[in-house]
Amino acid sequence: MRTCLIADSSHLARRVAGRVCGRLGFRSMEVSSGEGLKKAYRRFQPDLTIVDQSVCGSDVGALIVSLRYGLGGLRDMNGRDGIILLTGHDLTEEMIEEARIAGADDYIRKPIDDAALARKLQMANLADRIAVGQSDMAMQSSSRTSSAKPSGKVIQLSDWR
Repeated sequence: MRTCLIADSSHLARRVAGRVCGRLGFRSMEVSSGEGLKKAYRRFQPDLTIVDQSVCGSDVGALIVSLRYGLGGLRDMNGRDGIILLTGHDLTEEMIEEARIAGADDYIRKPIDDAALARKLQMANLADRIAVGQSDMAMQSSSRTSSAKPSGKVIQLSDWR
């Protein structure tokens, strides 16, 4: 069964998100703090992580970077990372951009409902994620032969400053 980790400071919001995820076929786990999120993410390696902006504090990017890249590159048996979604009532464009640059797959505004979450999960294509130093064409579908060379631009660490 697929797992979902829900990080939100509000007990009610965690329960609602857990029920939505349950209806979409996920077994959900709930945490209420950033430290709890890091520990649970490291231990359970969830398929889906929903992070509320209240858990991130003032630095959304740092928390998401620590999840996405700071844990030794956790991947499932197919070589994929789990999906990370940022959520909140009053997300700003700056927060969303910071989260995406840090490694979040997308965002979803509260209140979370079945249709919105299902749509975000369908749209979350891991091939669209660009990591520092990785080609944007590096994670194409398995139908491409190994002799084909990626034509994407490689992003250097110096480009991120």
